[in-house]
Amino acid sequence: MAEIKKVEVIGLETKEDREYFAKQCADFWMYCISKKISELPLSHEKKVEFANQVIDRIKGEESKQ
Repeated sequence: MAEIKKVEVIGLETKEDREYFAKQCADFWMYCISKKISELPLSHEKKVEFANQVIDRIKGEESKQ
């Protein structure tokens, strides 16, 4: 997997602004990941298994930060 890069966003003054931005980013990436997984030439069961592996990997990377 690619190295995770850090992105610094300025102008998000309040906690609510930061939480909203983080949610929008998470929604965007989940959409992208879901779309790419759905395009794979795999059975539905294999796609679900792969999606779960991706989510576990993302959670593992988050816990390291």
